[in-house]
Amino acid sequence: MDAPFEFAARYRVRHDFAALRDRFVVGEELVYVRAAYSTYDDMHGYFFRSLPGGGWRSWDLDAPAGDNWREHFEEIAGPERLVVAAAAGDLEAVEARLPMLISHEAPLWTELACMRAAGNDHAAVLERLLPTLALDRRAELLMFACREGTVAAVATVLAAGIGVDHRDSAGQTPLHHAAARGDRLLVELLRSHGADPLAANDSGTTPLSLARAWRHDAVLALLAAPDSHRCAGTWELVPELSLYDFGEPARSGRYQIAVAAGQVRFAIDWETSDGQPREIAFGGWLDGLRLPCEFPGITHLSFTAVDDNTLDSDTYDGERHLSHARRRVSDDGRLLAVVQQARTPEGCWAANFSVYRRI
Repeated sequence: MDAPFEFAARYRVRHDFAALRDRFVVGEELVYVRAAYSTYDDMHGYFFRSLPGGGWRSWDLDAPAGDNWREHFEEIAGPERLVVAAAAGDLEAVEARLPMLISHEAPLWTELACMRAAGNDHAAVLERLLPTLALDRRAELLMFACREGTVAAVATVLAAGIGVDHRDSAGQTPLHHAAARGDRLLVELLRSHGADPLAANDSGTTPLSLARAWRHDAVLALLAAPDSHRCAGTWELVPELSLYDFGEPARSGRYQIAVAAGQVRFAIDWETSDGQPREIAFGGWLDGLRLPCEFPGITHLSFTAVDDNTLDSDTYDGERHLSHARRRVSDDGRLLAVVQQARTPEGCWAANFSVYRRI
């Protein structure tokens, strides 16, 4: 989004005035950082950092700012030289400028310089500046670099010891941003550092489901669950170990589980207590998101790889949660425990417990 302000330039407030979220006081000094547009409320926002504290301030408008910004602000200095040098990748100029910063302003300038270096993928400059940056700001810088798609900058921040499990205000991880971009190199880098493709944000969306929604097939292949899971295989029911709260235990049964390319497939056949053969097959993406279902009385189901030993599934009728099943393999890989929880007609939860042995 274009803005009339210049990144890292200084501005002074001309008079007292109230904005939508902030009140500005005559004489206060601000440093411009970025602009944003909200489709939700059709608002344009211009974000500043205050001096000397560095707190965030926002000027929100229902239309893009034009020359009217001069009614409220005056530019008193161009961008700090450290920020300009970092943006250009000029390591020598960065080294020369760092000792000259005013101490109480240094944290803000180094933070903005890191943003510029990361945004332009100047890894050498970023490596020099990172030790001057607070740890919490380094984590935010990682998110910024992932949104920008600058792979060398992301690698530099990760090498400084910042973990890949940091989350932003929406619960998104760096891998969420990389997956949404469809950036294969960035996804490979984050996965090599242990980023979880099934980590859900605050709305329940995972990096895997983002790649699928945006049709980033190459990234989807990287993020998909491996072609194996400890629950995968063919299992035979051990009837004498079954404990049922509802229904009758089966006389015999076989449970087949296949996991490949981020999806799971279940095929179950069994003999009822009165000798009738039964079978069912179902499956879907292992991303925890609800999928449409055509089974009678069920509108949606979901599947989740909780960890290397556990697979979950859930069924729904609209917003009503109908059932939950958990399959967990033993440490030695020889037994599979299956717990099925379902609502009774009275609305209470009941559970059936079954054990299978690998065949």
